[in-house]
Amino acid sequence: MWLHRNDNDWLNNNSPKPKRKVNYSSLDSKREDTSLLIKVKDILKKWSSYEVERPIRKTKHGVLKRLNKVNFYNKHEALLPKTRKYLKRETETKEAFQIRRIKKAIQELKNEFGIIKEYMVYERASLKQNVSIEIKKVIQVELFRIAKLTAGDVN
Repeated sequence: MWLHRNDNDWLNNNSPKPKRKVNYSSLDSKREDTSLLIKVKDILKKWSSYEVERPIRKTKHGVLKRLNKVNFYNKHEALLPKTRKYLKRETETKEAFQIRRIKKAIQELKNEFGIIKEYMVYERASLKQNVSIEIKKVIQVELFRIAKLTAGDVN
């Protein structure tokens, strides 16, 4: 402030030049949308390689984070209709992710123990006992299917 009042010429000559803002109005949205869509599809194809230890939910944020495009997408989502539509279609709901974890847990337990109890599925799939009725039905149906297959192997 003191320099501004007392030696404004020196301050103007020795101050850094103002940075120019990027003009996003010149953004080629169709090209950017297509380019981002290709990258998003590639990430989702390779998704199982990210799931080394445990399943990871396929979310919009998770996909864009792997591309370092979260902020770009959030700022320009309206200009990226193909990518937005694809992400909405391909990302998982909470229930879909729980079902995927259940199926993986049942497969692991079947290979490990042979006999599977319901509480084992909840524990392995990291589910609480108060899941929705639909998820409980999925667990029961999958356990019944496995029991039926196992009984068929014995005969």
